[in-house]
Amino acid sequence: MKTKMFVAFALIVVLLVSCAPKPICPTLQAVTPCPKIECPVLTPEVVEPVCPKLDCSPRIAVISAFGGENDLVLAELNETYMKSVIMGKGTVDFHFGTLKGKDVVVFVTETSMINAASITTMALEKLNISAIVFTGISGGVDPEVNIGDVVIPEKWIEYQENYKCQEVDGKFVCPVWFAPEYPAYGMDQVAPASLPGGESTYWFDVDPTLFAAAEKSLTTELQSCDANNVCLTKGAKVVVGGAGGSAQSFVDNANYRDYLFETFGMRVLEMEGAAVAHVAYLYNTPFIVIRANSDLAGGGDPDDKLPDGGNPIDVFWQIAAQNAAKVTLSIVEQYNP
Repeated sequence: MKTKMFVAFALIVVLLVSCAPKPICPTLQAVTPCPKIECPVLTPEVVEPVCPKLDCSPRIAVISAFGGENDLVLAELNETYMKSVIMGKGTVDFHFGTLKGKDVVVFVTETSMINAASITTMALEKLNISAIVFTGISGGVDPEVNIGDVVIPEKWIEYQENYKCQEVDGKFVCPVWFAPEYPAYGMDQVAPASLPGGESTYWFDVDPTLFAAAEKSLTTELQSCDANNVCLTKGAKVVVGGAGGSAQSFVDNANYRDYLFETFGMRVLEMEGAAVAHVAYLYNTPFIVIRANSDLAGGGDPDDKLPDGGNPIDVFWQIAAQNAAKVTLSIVEQYNP
């Protein structure tokens, strides 16, 4: 009897040992039953990064101040889609697509330094902009440039970033802490633009690779007449180099024009380019500005003026805008960073 009981007890022990609970599977967090199973080997899940922008493809931003300046650009754009972004009081339409084989986004900022700076900043924050090409019309300052000519400066200045200096004994005297580098125009003394970190600069240089593309665009065929057969008095040409200037002013004054040319070597002036250049500098983004003269900022020969005292911009802005856009298309095509 004892023998049978011992055998029965031994069988129970064998069964208990063979079917004892296995170690807990660290991945399944469950006790494995007696039949042997393997814990699965889990690999980390690959999660694609979420794009935080409206569009993450690197694109050249082709920007103008107002719609009529980019008509030709939009006509040449192979547009894939458009997004409208509400920005406070207004809406900005971003046109995405390809231009001369390059991925681009085309939009306008509206006129003025503040609009140009704020809309360009918003675009840099919301899009993946690899370079900026700003195109549109301007007032000619250099006596060697004419209405209709396309001018592509190599540097830009905010020429009304200035001190209004007080008059003392018939002379204008600026604060003692400011040492001007350029001659004043009356009480107006041009000052450098302030930058983060306590730095400042008078000039914002155009990207050298974009400028090289501009130099390859000198032979771009320009137009001299508009659809209504209104024609320039001189054939249009492309000019590269020199300086451009921007401010919150429409200049139509021959004396001030002469001062800007003699003091800064300014070839053209307008109301957006240097603001965009400033923003591009802060965002470390390559930029270039292409301008075509719709007027001569109050100067020029008698045949450059209208008989009723009006400004030539009213007559020639469309020719100028078309010429600037033609050179813009060439620069986009030639640009290979």
